[in-house]
Amino acid sequence: MRATAIALIVVLALSLSLCVLSRVSVQRAVREMDDLRVEADGFARAGDGDLAMERLVKIANRMEDARPFLEMLTSHEDLHDAIKQVVDAQVYLEFGDLTETCRALSQLGEILTHIRETEEVTLANLW
Repeated sequence: MRATAIALIVVLALSLSLCVLSRVSVQRAVREMDDLRVEADGFARAGDGDLAMERLVKIANRMEDARPFLEMLTSHEDLHDAIKQVVDAQVYLEFGDLTETCRALSQLGEILTHIRETEEVTLANLW
């Protein structure tokens, strides 16, 4: 009985640790991508396409680095939509279309916010 209780406590502790680590990893990755998105938007609006493109490349690289665990922990559709918006923003920026670049970056922000809210520990998400 005692060994079973100890095993149960160990499994529970490991499970909770894994959940917390997963949540923190997703939140950190999403926060970093959103910060880069805000910077890219600012540079694009200021007319500095090179720095905006640099930030978009950093977002794409960060997504690629985070992709293995994000695909396990978040919605595939949300992740693919985010990648699409980054690519769209890059293409629009290359063509000098500021309006569409900013639109794609805004939509990327909405997707990242949705991922962040989906991963929050709230009653609505648990229910």
